Parts: sequence; C-alpha cells; structure tokens
Amino acid sequence: MVVVEEPFAGRHDRDEVTRDGNVTIVRPVRRRGWSLPLVDDGAIASARACTGSGNRRRLLYTPMMLELADAFAAAPLVFDCMDELAAFDGAPAGIAERDRALVDRADLVFTGGLSLYERAGVPARKCAAIPAASSSSASRRTSRRIRCRPSCGRRFSATSG
Repeated sequence: MVVVEEPFAGRHDRDEVTRDGNVTIVRPVRRRGWSLPLVDDGAIASARACTGSGNRRRLLYTPMMLELADAFAAAPLVFDCMDELAAFDGAPAGIAERDRALVDRADLVFTGGLSLYERAGVPARKCAAIPAASSSSASRRTSRRIRCRPSCGRRFSATSG
C-alpha cells in the first residue's frame, strides 16, 4: 500500500519516502507548504515509482487529493467519505465541486453514516453507509463485513464496527 500525505512545508522541494512493512508513505515536502494542488507532479512520480506494476486500487479520503485519481486512472477508485468536509470552517475553495466529482467518478463510496449518504446523493449501486462507532451502542458491539461489486465489476471488502 502506498499512502500519499498532504504536503508539509520545508526549505527544499523533495519527497520523503518511508516504509513500514507493506506500507509505503510518500510525504511531499514543498517550499510552498500546504497549498493547492496538494498532489503535484513530483509526488505523483514518487507514488508511481513506489507502486510498481502490481494490482492497484485507489482509495481517497479527501477530494483535495483528486489528482491521484487521474494519476492511476486504470485502477478502481474508492472514496472514503467520512465527513462533509465542505461544511468545515476554513474549508478550501472548490472542495464541494471536487467532492461531487470524486463521488461521480468513484467505483465505490463509503460514507460515515446514513445522513452523510443521503446528503452525498451517491447512487446505491456504489455506496456503503458505514455507521460511526459512536452512532449507537449496537454498532459499537457489532462488526460486519461489507462485500460489494460496484459498477467497475471488481470485488471490494471492508470491515466496519
């Protein structure tokens, strides 16, 4: 698994790559710090170098990393949408539009509960609403395996609870 982090501020542009078992982390360090685009050509090149030619899946947790969806276009796209980020104070300009584009393009969307699922307007064929652990005492006691075959035809599994 390759994780691309949001950029950090530094004196020189570089990508710090660390490995821990099967997880590789690409941390872009940029003179410009945290600004758009969050994922630039350098970070994409580092991520591509780390992924090799194996079986790829893309999982994005924020629409501000949408450039990664384009960088690995042939791989299935999963959007882990646990919050309505556009509603947060100080949300970046354009995040609502990027969110909509990511929902539309994703093969599979996980939402952090039924209310977010309903607000997102995600077609049921590509969405799994996963209740937050704090949403009810029953959800804290149970764990369920979610299996689905979204529009891309590939099988995905996740665990909630």
